[in-house]
Amino acid sequence: MNHTSKELKRRARESLTGHYRLAMTAFVTAYLLIFLLNVPFRPSLQEPANKFQITISFLASCIIWLLSVVLNSGVLYIHLQFSRKKDAKPADVFRFFSRRPDRFLQSTLFIVLLIFMAASPAMICSAFALWIETPLTWILMAVSWIFVIILTGIFILMFHPLYFLLIDRPDDSVTDILRKCCALMNGHKAEKLYINLSFLGLLLLSLLSLGIGLLWVIPYINQTNTEFYLSILKENPSEIPLRSEEAWS
Repeated sequence: MNHTSKELKRRARESLTGHYRLAMTAFVTAYLLIFLLNVPFRPSLQEPANKFQITISFLASCIIWLLSVVLNSGVLYIHLQFSRKKDAKPADVFRFFSRRPDRFLQSTLFIVLLIFMAASPAMICSAFALWIETPLTWILMAVSWIFVIILTGIFILMFHPLYFLLIDRPDDSVTDILRKCCALMNGHKAEKLYINLSFLGLLLLSLLSLGIGLLWVIPYINQTNTEFYLSILKENPSEIPLRSEEAWS
């Protein structure tokens, strides 16, 4: 099975042919909604925020971030439909608000908990370094945070298929989905890392265009990720799910 970045990007471009307008619409809809929801809770720049405002802003950001998980899952569903030559519509962005959104939230919170647990030793080292300021404690703090960054990267790669599997397997428990993620990504994490890095140039150019280029680049990345998921899925016949529109019927 060919998982090369070049081949997956070629498949992504083919899947997006004739669908770029819908892909852009889905991306812009999800992004703008999250942006607009965040606006009322941002602390004012003209006067310092008090503790109550900071707390409300933090809690609102967490809730909105969880909403973004469900919205982005709808965006991924649209990209899956493109790859499978099935119909999709802009309203599919909101698809999973009425289809067990708790599964998407539970799995996300589980990964956040994993990262927090991995970061706990680094937090302790940081507190210790601030209490006893010596070169050794600062070195320990730096090393511990480097370890956290590496471990977080591994978690992100390991659970790459998470939302795709949640979409495709609505009857599976979150525990089973997490287990299937690890099984699917076994031996493919380096490939996924390379694919991620291959988009850095396009992302940089998009930033230089004041973000306008993201309208094309983000759907391209999402579709390439979708093609990668489907590619590794075909190597594991026992894990191939029902097609998402059939599974939710």
